[in-house]
Amino acid sequence: MMLNEYLRKDIEFEHIGIAVNDIKECLNLFSDLFNVEEVSEIYEDDLQNINILFMNLPGTKIELISPLNRTKKSPVDSLLKKNISYYHLCFRTKCLEETILQLVKRGAIEVVKPIPAVAFGNSKIAFLFIKHLGMIELVEKKNENSIIE
Repeated sequence: MMLNEYLRKDIEFEHIGIAVNDIKECLNLFSDLFNVEEVSEIYEDDLQNINILFMNLPGTKIELISPLNRTKKSPVDSLLKKNISYYHLCFRTKCLEETILQLVKRGAIEVVKPIPAVAFGNSKIAFLFIKHLGMIELVEKKNENSIIE
């Protein structure tokens, strides 16, 4: 199977990640401005030092990410210092390792190697940087407890 065929067949859009200072405040703003259809619990991910909340808007899913413990380093710290809210596009994949391999062959840079993520029922996630797209997150669609099923 050709590289593009594999990627087109295996990858599905999951969500847009947004870095925020205060998840509850941001959720209130979204609720005032848009038709928020569904909201998840706030997940605390000690491994990544972040809080995460998912919300469904008509047409897309949004992930709000804020630092969990502000005395420790968080993956969104540098974005928040620069007042940048866009963080990443997320895609789910059936085979995380193979998708990473195929994207790296196309020039992607692996930024965060696969780690378990609390918000996805401990399914593995990884982050890659792709020129012209920026940061992408890959989530392995595997775990029965995952909210991405």
